[in-house]
Amino acid sequence: MLAGAAATSVATGSTLATAGTSRRGIAFERVVDAVDDLGMDPTGSEPIDDALDGAIANDTLIEFPPGEYLFTGDRTYHDLRNFGIRGTGDTKEDVVIKPPRYEGYEFLRVEGGANILLENFTLDQHDTIPEWSSLIIDVTTGAELHDIEFAGFNPSDDPPEKPTTSTAQNLIRFHQQNSDGVSNISGIVKKGPSDMQPYPNGHSCLYIGTDVYGELNISDCYIANMSSHAMYASQSPGTIRVENCTFENNNGQQCRVSGDGAVVRNCKVVIDVDNAHPDNIYPDGSRKYNSLANGIWTVSQTDPPQNGGLVEDTEIICKSVPDFDGDRPFLIECDGAASHTEYRNVSVHCETDDHAIVRALDTTRISLPDGFPDDQSVVFDGLTITGSANGNDPALDIRGRDATVKNCCIDVDGTVDGVGIREGKFNSPTGTISDSNINVGGSATVIEDASVDTSNLTYGESCSLPSSLDGSSTDTTDSTDNTTDSTDNTTDSTDSTNGYDHGLRVMADDGADAFEYSITVSGAAELDTDGEYAATPEEDGVGEAVTTNDDGTRTITGIVAGGGGDSFHFDGEILAGDLGGPGTVYVDGSVFDLSSVPSTWDPNDGYDHDLRVMADAGADAFEYSITVSGAAELVTDGEYAATPEEDGVGEAVTANDDGTYTITGIVAGGGGDSFHFDGDILAADLGGPGTVYVDGSTFDLSSVPSTRDPNDGYDHDLRVMADAGVDAFEYSLRVTGDAELDTDGEYAATPEEDGVGEAVTANDDGTCTITGIVGGGGGDSFHFDGRLIDAAVPDTGGVYVDDALVDLSNVGLPNTLTIDGAGVDTADYEVAVDGDIAADLEADDFNGGDTIDGATATGSVGSGTDSYVFSGAITTFELSGTAGVYVNGTQVDDAVLGTSEDATLDHLLRIDGRTAESNYEFEVTGEVAVSPDVAAIEGDEEVTANSVTGSVDGDVDAFRFSGDIDRLLLDGTANVNFHDSDG
Repeated sequence: MLAGAAATSVATGSTLATAGTSRRGIAFERVVDAVDDLGMDPTGSEPIDDALDGAIANDTLIEFPPGEYLFTGDRTYHDLRNFGIRGTGDTKEDVVIKPPRYEGYEFLRVEGGANILLENFTLDQHDTIPEWSSLIIDVTTGAELHDIEFAGFNPSDDPPEKPTTSTAQNLIRFHQQNSDGVSNISGIVKKGPSDMQPYPNGHSCLYIGTDVYGELNISDCYIANMSSHAMYASQSPGTIRVENCTFENNNGQQCRVSGDGAVVRNCKVVIDVDNAHPDNIYPDGSRKYNSLANGIWTVSQTDPPQNGGLVEDTEIICKSVPDFDGDRPFLIECDGAASHTEYRNVSVHCETDDHAIVRALDTTRISLPDGFPDDQSVVFDGLTITGSANGNDPALDIRGRDATVKNCCIDVDGTVDGVGIREGKFNSPTGTISDSNINVGGSATVIEDASVDTSNLTYGESCSLPSSLDGSSTDTTDSTDNTTDSTDNTTDSTDSTNGYDHGLRVMADDGADAFEYSITVSGAAELDTDGEYAATPEEDGVGEAVTTNDDGTRTITGIVAGGGGDSFHFDGEILAGDLGGPGTVYVDGSVFDLSSVPSTWDPNDGYDHDLRVMADAGADAFEYSITVSGAAELVTDGEYAATPEEDGVGEAVTANDDGTYTITGIVAGGGGDSFHFDGDILAADLGGPGTVYVDGSTFDLSSVPSTRDPNDGYDHDLRVMADAGVDAFEYSLRVTGDAELDTDGEYAATPEEDGVGEAVTANDDGTCTITGIVGGGGGDSFHFDGRLIDAAVPDTGGVYVDDALVDLSNVGLPNTLTIDGAGVDTADYEVAVDGDIAADLEADDFNGGDTIDGATATGSVGSGTDSYVFSGAITTFELSGTAGVYVNGTQVDDAVLGTSEDATLDHLLRIDGRTAESNYEFEVTGEVAVSPDVAAIEGDEEVTANSVTGSVDGDVDAFRFSGDIDRLLLDGTANVNFHDSDG
């Protein structure tokens, strides 16, 4: 068997090792030097396979010092865990790993492993010689691939001089089986020439397989001159994010991606074949591609189809293209197989006639496992298209997909049209085009068999070029040639580790009061005293410090507050840590889960937990009560010390007869009280706006019962508060049940007298209206049943229900029901819902003929309207007479409203006979009803479930219907207009 042939199992240890380490979040028990410990030849003369295969084992990091290393065979490992290969040179070019001439192998194939690190080396495929090297990483979870270059010439499956071993492969093939997995790929470089053979003989640089679950982050890559796709990632059910990458002159899609949560952000695509690598080989010696030479393609092949994702802050430049036989290529295409897709702040520059520029279709060129997605809508927000082009397709070509086009700028010389929204193969779309400039040689907009609203369009302005063309930025080509210690492109991509393994940052949440923290690491550490979150060396007990412990570990301590942070560098891994308040720890820009390591200290003085009760900033003083299952005591020192109760003021711990303890106290205006306790929180109440923290984390008070009933037998208590210092204002609230004033306590309501004070008024529909006046930090309290459905309170005040601040923008019953009388006769109705229902007092004068009994409303309309608000669903609806019925503003078929059938009347038909008398008849495949909101009804129309006969003479008739028009007869010269249901 050749050296380096496939292995079927993984060793668990090695006797050659230095002390363990942690790198990019992966812990290694042993580190071995490829030359000093394993005896590999760094000159590239002798194969390394035997030594490498003998050292590959779980929990092992193999470090390659600068040099050249020859490998001569494939290697496959199953269930390999916590394993890494890393070059120790200053750049990835310092460690070169290469196959023999005219041969190609899989340098490493991992199947079913976890936590694999490959970093800082080059796989050399030589120049103009068809050799290849590949990496196949199939993990359950956790792979870190960083700063890897594939140098030299990249062959095809059928090169002029075929490798002696097997056909070439995709350079990196990646799979992740676990839906909780997170992997990162950054700094991948492929810039050498390729053999551009006919599809499917070419290969991708990054092939992201069909079974990638969880999250995969791809960043800071430069991929050029691939014989097929630069990146193929459109069949994965996982979340794939592509950021800060450059794709240039690849003979397929430059970037092919989709999936729920997929992102392409801050990337650059260049298609300029006239300036591609001079050593590329094309079929028949020409410069003729035979793939698509496309830009970004969002397309899903999963079952069910997934969102196309988000393309953002990205530019695409097309200067020259090859001669091409086949489907017309594109610069951006949203395939019909991709669900809802958004493009934001994307800049496209085209200088050729041979590409479609931007298009979104309801068709696909791939095989779908389970049909098209239900939602094919697209959003283009901030799209810029510049350059010149001639052809039949608009610069922005949308077919069969509902579309939102806004804040866009299109400035293209030539004959092309601007924005087209047209009927597709399967769908007639709807759309909006707004707040955009369109300056083209053809028509600004092309609307065909679609319903499109346009507003605020301009036609003469020029548009900005992509930043790399207008001189505002420098060329990013191969900007990823970074050093061994480059960090992941994550939350804090600017962190520098300054020669240490990792960067560390401790951040306090916005608004958090100052708190201490303590983090112990296994290696050396130092303060980072530069940058936005610089640490301040400790002086007189204030600031940040690194302390060396007796066991060689280091402990990092400091204080942060209110959105601030401290930065450090460290070696090794985090062993223990604590935050004394609400905040986050970042390692190399990624969130570190402190719950995965033990505490560095016992802040609880022998108790199970510490507890802190905090009042929101500006809150008036309020009482609180918390019952715990074990013993408790006050913490009488520190920033949030509790004050022992005296004369009824302060904090106390009371032992209850059942062995539990109740903690009581008063807090106000950003202040807090601290305690220690054993066991669990059993019940709790805050008498004002605040937060309870247990061991530094927010405790959800809704998860435990109340310690008291503050509502005097009502469902809820309610409080209206005025901000401190504001003038008095009136307020009005409406609830679905009974209500009463709470005339006791700090925020007692005062019964109204001579127009001053608070009042509860019962409405005819069974609701109650609460009114009053508050000012300057004051408040009024009430009890009520049911739910709050309306609130007229200015921004200088707030409403609290059961001590929780209510988001007034979400107050109200979410749905509306309107019965619009046609004026022909009196129409009686009855409606029942499975939630709450109330009169819509803003739209309707609820009168004595209308009643609400629980969840059922009855009434009648003639020429007016009755309107209700409700929650839940309509369960029954009965109408006797002629009226238009509308749910949430959309007309519905009253005959099926309240059943399982779709009652929506999708379309509007207007028959305009204002110039001459006309008679008409029509039938629809669904249901039809008169629309009194659009046109007056005379009463001579004959309306059945699916047909109408009538006439117009000097006026307009209007009807809404579902389905399609099956038959329409018109005797006269009236205009017939068909619209979507929004008119």
